[in-house]
Amino acid sequence: MIKAILVFNTRGQARASRFFESCSTELQQKLLRESYQIISKRDVNACNFIEYNDYKLIYRHYATLYFVFA
Repeated sequence: MIKAILVFNTRGQARASRFFESCSTELQQKLLRESYQIISKRDVNACNFIEYNDYKLIYRHYATLYFVFA
């Protein structure tokens, strides 16, 4: 089940986000910040699937944007 869709640029600035579960703004910001920190450090040839806490992050990097499904 998709819990959130996040779009952010290579500098970590959120461009779009949609959460399908109700959660606090602090938790949303934390998920965005920590997912950026994890994804931006990964190698280009690394797998696009990450286990993070109780989320599975699936991401794709296009040009200057990261598209993340949690």
